[in-house]
Amino acid sequence: MNQVVLLTTDWAADYWHKPKRAQFTGKVSYRDLPNWSDLADSCPLAGLGIYYKKKNDYSRRPFVYIQIKGMSYDSGTANPFFTFEVIQASSTSSDALRSRLPSENLALISTIQTDDLLRILREVGEQAPAEWLQLVAGKTAAKTPVSWCEYLGNYFLALEQGTLSDNEFEDRTAFLLKALGFKVTSKGHNIQGPYEDGIAFHEDIGIVYDCKNSQNFAPTEDDIRALKQYATDERTIHSDKTLYSAFISKDFLKPPQQDTFHLRIESLLYLLFIKLIKGSEFNLNPVKLILQKRRELDRKAIDEYWRP
Repeated sequence: MNQVVLLTTDWAADYWHKPKRAQFTGKVSYRDLPNWSDLADSCPLAGLGIYYKKKNDYSRRPFVYIQIKGMSYDSGTANPFFTFEVIQASSTSSDALRSRLPSENLALISTIQTDDLLRILREVGEQAPAEWLQLVAGKTAAKTPVSWCEYLGNYFLALEQGTLSDNEFEDRTAFLLKALGFKVTSKGHNIQGPYEDGIAFHEDIGIVYDCKNSQNFAPTEDDIRALKQYATDERTIHSDKTLYSAFISKDFLKPPQQDTFHLRIESLLYLLFIKLIKGSEFNLNPVKLILQKRRELDRKAIDEYWRP
């Protein structure tokens, strides 16, 4: 990137002198950085931690050269987070630097062109540390591309490999749904009688599902009829919830029909990957909207509803 991220606060006199995950609250939005996505994807980035005077006057504190390791935001408030490490404190006060910055860089979060900032640093007599200049020049260690599958353990990845028995496929699917955050009631081979393999609940909805340990599953009329009957029976028991019915398989030969959903294992695994990288910011609420709109839970929908 040919930009440096400038972060400003009056929260504490040593705020930028200690590594942390900094959150900007109130009216500050990640949208204040128009190229947010490009910046986040380019981390680690060169940044400056700057102090100013508002409720507290820390403007005479030296600004700090920092490395921004990651950027995220709260999906509800849009408040941005910046995970950073300290490279070195400067020998120049923050107000001396701010007096030279363009007006648009006096906001709490902003970016500035690298050449413009380097010129300002020279004007205030600053010698930037070599490690920080390497970040500015983009000379950090090359990133090794990581497949999203590598974030998941072999226990779940085996669901796609065709090596599991039908019962094990059913059990691991239940654990996968639990890992995603559903409250799962397993039935299937675990109890006697004609029952669905399980129900996955989230708040006021439930998914009555049958697992099919098949690479290219094509539901027959009998399969669909049985699943619909399972859902009807469960609606009698769970009258306070909206229930949907779904087949879960590795892949399907035909599109879903007769008010049933097709949930591919790959999509559920990809959603688990999203949960891992979003952490506490993840929730299952978009599932409700996808089911209501009768959309397929595929990677396109997952990226649309869950990813920034």
